[in-house]
Amino acid sequence: MVEQRNYYKMTLAPTEDGLSIRVRRWVSIRETPCMDYCVPESVLQGVQIRSRMDNTTLFEAAKNEKYCRRIHKTNSRIAFPSEQEALENLRFLKRRQLAHIQRDQRFIQRFLDDTKEKNIDDFPADRWGLRTLPDTDELVHEYYHFDY
Repeated sequence: MVEQRNYYKMTLAPTEDGLSIRVRRWVSIRETPCMDYCVPESVLQGVQIRSRMDNTTLFEAAKNEKYCRRIHKTNSRIAFPSEQEALENLRFLKRRQLAHIQRDQRFIQRFLDDTKEKNIDDFPADRWGLRTLPDTDELVHEYYHFDY
């Protein structure tokens, strides 16, 4: 049997004991020159049983059960060849998520400050019915770039 290549994907989850880094291992069941077709390790045994029952290959059984994922060998965003690379990807994703949260927090705080003790008539609608908070264009342009 050919050596099975493993890939790893990490996620962060709150648990009773604190923040938990969950590792999901993907096992290669078919290899092509540029990618591997993989299934999660947790369902590999079920796919093997289904393959023997249906007298099909592992790949066909996994594809029929919708467990199969294509993971590019050199440039994957799904899973990574080492646990360290998967951890670095998780750190990258969480830094990006934090930046989005901070942007949204500034937008929400500005909205709450500007609408305090005002009613809907204080914000006139334009010709499309869109109501815009005054003097918030610079705040939006700090984060978004619009092409005109």
